[in-house]
Amino acid sequence: MVEQKPPEGHVPVDERVLGFDRRTIVPGLVVLAMWFTWAHVVPWVDGQVSFDNPIERGAVIDLGEGELTMVPAVGWNREEGVLVDEEVRTSVTWPTAGGTGAGAVLTEADIGFEVEVRLFDGTADELLDELLDTSDALDEIALEDVQDRIAIQNVDGVPGVLAAYSSSVEDGFIATYVMTVQAAGSCSDIPPTELSLGIEVSVASGAKAEVSDEVANEVVAMLSSITYQPADRDEAQS
Repeated sequence: MVEQKPPEGHVPVDERVLGFDRRTIVPGLVVLAMWFTWAHVVPWVDGQVSFDNPIERGAVIDLGEGELTMVPAVGWNREEGVLVDEEVRTSVTWPTAGGTGAGAVLTEADIGFEVEVRLFDGTADELLDELLDTSDALDEIALEDVQDRIAIQNVDGVPGVLAAYSSSVEDGFIATYVMTVQAAGSCSDIPPTELSLGIEVSVASGAKAEVSDEVANEVVAMLSSITYQPADRDEAQS
């Protein structure tokens, strides 16, 4: 009697579990577990981890030594920036030559509000000229229109300038101030040094996005709240 060979791929009964080849169960479970993790667990974890850092009432952002500050709008999300009461007073220092100083990035829905501070020896108009001429970000969004400049001022009456722009990608504006501050010496025997700071504010939203009056007012309030209030050096050193 000729012994019949099992067909190719046949798995003996004693090597099966519920009809499945034992050898394929573990690899199959691994693949299934990986699919379940990426399809269900990872999105769930992402949903549980909150990156929100909403501004609370009374918060003040430190843009330099606790003397150059900005009042952010309540409820906006703080993505970058240090609050005055979050750090040692001298940890947010004045900018140095060739670099930027402190800054902040705030968001609300699809609107972004960004502030940068750096040394700049010139006027607010000259700083705006430089930004419009050299900004890689503006080049990338291919501006369709840059409107005439608007004179602005902060709550202390310090003048600045603003230029709105539009493109197929986003709409927004760039505003600038230049303020002279007194940088304290490393000890009481060294007199303060005057620094001329350029303050750059960029605000952008999705192209043709609807911005409520409330949000627009918050943007204006934040822009005008950027102020310099020097510390009492004599009192601080006494």
